[in-house]
Amino acid sequence: MSKVLYENSHTVWEEKTAEKAIQVVADDLLKEFRFLSGALFAFEYKPDVRLISAATDGEKYYYNSGKILKLFEDNYNYFLRAYLHSVLHCLFMHPWLKGNRDKRLWDIACDIAVEHTIDMMNKDALKRPVSLIRKKIYDEFVSEGRTVAAVPVYRYLRALSSEQIEGIEKEFFTDDHVFWPKEEKLSEEQIALKNKWQDIGKNTERKKKQSGDPDEDADVSMSKQIRAAKSRRSYRKFLKDFMVMREELKTDPDEFDLGLYMYGLKLYKNMPLIEPLETKEEKRVRDFVVVVDTSYSTSGELVKGFLNETFKLLTEDDSFFREGRVHVIQADDKVRSDKVIKRVDEIDSMFEDFEIRGGGNTDFRPAFQYVDELVEDGAFEDLCGLLYFTDGRGIYPKKQPRYKTAFLYLEPYDKEQVPPWAIQLMLDDEEFRFWR
Repeated sequence: MSKVLYENSHTVWEEKTAEKAIQVVADDLLKEFRFLSGALFAFEYKPDVRLISAATDGEKYYYNSGKILKLFEDNYNYFLRAYLHSVLHCLFMHPWLKGNRDKRLWDIACDIAVEHTIDMMNKDALKRPVSLIRKKIYDEFVSEGRTVAAVPVYRYLRALSSEQIEGIEKEFFTDDHVFWPKEEKLSEEQIALKNKWQDIGKNTERKKKQSGDPDEDADVSMSKQIRAAKSRRSYRKFLKDFMVMREELKTDPDEFDLGLYMYGLKLYKNMPLIEPLETKEEKRVRDFVVVVDTSYSTSGELVKGFLNETFKLLTEDDSFFREGRVHVIQADDKVRSDKVIKRVDEIDSMFEDFEIRGGGNTDFRPAFQYVDELVEDGAFEDLCGLLYFTDGRGIYPKKQPRYKTAFLYLEPYDKEQVPPWAIQLMLDDEEFRFWR
């Protein structure tokens, strides 16, 4: 047998053996976490000799065969943790939620969130000594009653020095994030992977509830982070209910006969036989009102989180009209401010000097009266609806407005006080903290 043929056959053997080792790890993890069956076996396996540590893009689990086999033999328990680490990244939607955040800090924050979840698991095979660095970070979040999730950890990291960041990065590094999306705007393939893991997360939550296992600290953390991604998808669907059919200048391919058009150009030189239709009915947000209850009980951090997420959802996938208008109204017992956004590029600038104003008791009626006056004055071309972000403690208007209205609540509220014409949606303040 030639040397080249031997090396090739050895490489194939090594790759196949390494894949079997990964499958053994997944099987052993399944024995401990039956509810993770869909997540543990969601990957295809692909060898990659360039990697120092394993990596995933949500579809494939990439591995260096030689290093995998050595890890399997020398430190099997660490192998269990490392594979579960990559699975939890996808289950928590980490690869697809970076947005415009700093990549290095986001990678570290995601590693901390996952490692904390694993460290809290009461499983002998996954246990490892908790270093002083880990304990310090965990204790800071626990003492403040916060969940150790990627977004709040990211905000925590931004306040640290470069020397502190370097030490934390080394402590929590487990897998390579090289195959995570690099651009803020996701491709169709990446969106499909994101949706796939959202479905896996939903099924995981369902299986977890059916299992009847006790809610240990790790289970609570895992469930909160899975629900945060799920809630974001539900909120996106909710906003779509406020979209209206509206003419937007765009060629409608379904109504345009390209053959006839080209024939006209050929027959009459530069004069087409028929012009393409210029407009098409599409769902877009045109005019929109967001009212923020700035009474004492609604914190500025949550308000900013809500507005930030709402605008992301309104503007992603071209859901905004070219000439759209969004009024951001702050109100407690009276209207405190009204800032109008007419273009997508004005959204970021709004947050540069955004401050919560007010702090008194809540009366919803002045905001509705103000919007009614705007409608009468012709301020809106087509008002799609009004979202009122509130804690629910206030005086509701008795008369139904001429536009769709939804009250979004952060905590339990008295449903009997809400007028029957109002749409109601309960939100989780912790999830908004995750989103920001």
